[in-house]
Amino acid sequence: MCTRDDDYQAVMDADPGELRVGSLACLMSIMREQGRAKKLAASLAIPALFLISGTDFLVDERAARKLFAKLPAGDTSIIEYPEMLHALSIDLGRENVFRDILDWADPRT
Repeated sequence: MCTRDDDYQAVMDADPGELRVGSLACLMSIMREQGRAKKLAASLAIPALFLISGTDFLVDERAARKLFAKLPAGDTSIIEYPEMLHALSIDLGRENVFRDILDWADPRT
């Protein structure tokens, strides 16, 4: 559900440390932080880059778009990868994601 890279999926499947479920405490903590993020978004005063997968079976990517829309006008960018799954850094095409991050960050360093 997070990568289309069969080789990387095999590595994840073989790793006994790979988590497949989340505890209730973990999920509640995530929900609290999501609520805080919504409240703080309008006051974000630093450059922000949002990278969003096109097909995400783990999170609702529409929420990221809504959060991005709440950011104040300024140095913000959003890049969507319609063909990619949840884990952009390990999915097929990840080299494009890393290139986009470098292209975005380079003029800001």
